[in-house]
Amino acid sequence: MMVRRTLFLLLLLSLASQAGLAVDAPARDVAGPSGAVLLVVDGLGSSYVYPEQRAYALDGSPLDGAVLFNLTGGGARVLDLQVPIPETGQSHAILITGSAGTDPDRLGPTIFDAAREEGYLCIGILERGDAMPVLQEMDGVLYLSDNSLNGAEPIPGFRGEAAESISPLLQVWRDRFAGYTAGSGISGYGGYNAWALDAAADSVRHLSGRRFLMLVNAGAVDSAGHNLGPEGYRDVAAALDAPLGRLAEACRQNDVLLAVTADHGMVFPSEEGKGGHAGERYRGRLEALRVPLVFMGPGVEDLNLGGRWSQVDIAPTLLHLLNISAGISWEGEIMPVDGRFDSRVEAASTEGFVEDGEGVGSGRMKKILGVILILAINLAGIAIIVRIWRKE
Repeated sequence: MMVRRTLFLLLLLSLASQAGLAVDAPARDVAGPSGAVLLVVDGLGSSYVYPEQRAYALDGSPLDGAVLFNLTGGGARVLDLQVPIPETGQSHAILITGSAGTDPDRLGPTIFDAAREEGYLCIGILERGDAMPVLQEMDGVLYLSDNSLNGAEPIPGFRGEAAESISPLLQVWRDRFAGYTAGSGISGYGGYNAWALDAAADSVRHLSGRRFLMLVNAGAVDSAGHNLGPEGYRDVAAALDAPLGRLAEACRQNDVLLAVTADHGMVFPSEEGKGGHAGERYRGRLEALRVPLVFMGPGVEDLNLGGRWSQVDIAPTLLHLLNISAGISWEGEIMPVDGRFDSRVEAASTEGFVEDGEGVGSGRMKKILGVILILAINLAGIAIIVRIWRKE
């Protein structure tokens, strides 16, 4: 009888310890990303690609959007992110400095400065819209000096210490540009964007094992808005989906963070006609100001983040996800898109709530239900053991 009682007490202690572990176990550690790609799709307004939003022309006509599954089908998606100034050069400066008042010709501290301090290689694949100070932030860059879709040739540039490691790769993609843009009409515009995204995907694969921060600017959606009208704009935006999927897969396979956004949107006067974004009658419209923002990669939750956010919030959030402590006083704030912000998201008001049923709050509820289930099973087991012990 004494042996049975001893066994019973040991079993009881074991069950109790299991219950305690279920309650107190810390969240699973997720390895941080090995690098990051910040993709800026020039001119892509979220009003045209988010299923929750709708675009309207200046005359009130509803405009068709594009389906980009590889943009909206996963990751942490910010539902309402607006740019302070819907103009390319200014917007790119804000993106990399996190300050709405940044002068594109006098940038000050940037995300690339912070990354380089931590040993990151800084790379740019830039099709248009960047001032020389942005190019000078890079250890290696492949850029186009004009806005021509055909006939232009990308120009490579390097810091001395980076040339040996990445020069051959960027030279290869310089030579492939003409093949991507040989088509006419929508095909040529789509190829222009695909070149930048495929070059980025190949760079991610070749840089496996190195820490890097890459800025990619794809420019054809903006050109389509200015030149092809609403229908051409929509078709060129839709053509992004396949190359975006290839880039996302390369990042996933190599544990690289991917952030996709835009510098501004696009406004059209009617169902026909050329679009704009920086002019007086365009710049105050949501179609010009509201842009997509999706984070994908290690540590990022699958969620829809509500509330209104600003472009100045992207820089501190990106560095936070990379675990880079910049020592810079950012104008924006860190968006709660990873597991380290569970408590903040749950306590937040509707200014920053998680709307996706599979988001952070939902994941926490599943953990609680799991703990309750484990306790219930343990208690049932204890009750059975007690009944057996009493009979004996």
